[in-house]
Amino acid sequence: MPTLLFWKGHRFFFYSKEIGEPPHVHVLKDAKQLKVWLRDLGVARNAGFADHEVMLSSRSSRNTGSSSRRRGMTILEIDEGQLQVANVEVTAESLIFGMADGRRIEAPLWWYPRLQAASPHQRAAWSTLPFGDAVGWEEIDEYISAKALIIGGAAPGAVPPAQAAE
Repeated sequence: MPTLLFWKGHRFFFYSKEIGEPPHVHVLKDAKQLKVWLRDLGVARNAGFADHEVMLSSRSSRNTGSSSRRRGMTILEIDEGQLQVANVEVTAESLIFGMADGRRIEAPLWWYPRLQAASPHQRAAWSTLPFGDAVGWEEIDEYISAKALIIGGAAPGAVPPAQAAE
């Protein structure tokens, strides 16, 4: 499950299938979001939390460079300004993010088992997270970033339709 902990109104969670970055956790409360590197508790991104609310390391963790990469591993660099989600469509077969710049990013719905198993009402109950680059379905505990759709690949536990029919 993406949600790890609820504490004093804060939700600590992971996006589904977030790859290509050092281990981190997201914190969500009201309309505020925080991304924290687990290795040193450095704040990677902050949308709305005041400094006094962030009781973590004051070190800025903008560096995702060679110290956090294994030799020979590359990390896809994407400008976060290009990841702003404007709308979401969930069809019987696909998850589609409409991006603020007009692009559409589409993935097979079976890649996200919780979303695939959700009712139409639950699928329609999405909200854009404060960073603007991800969408959450709180009722089914699913959080998916635009970066995950761009990179591609099924979430853990996802079964291709042909294999599920066997």
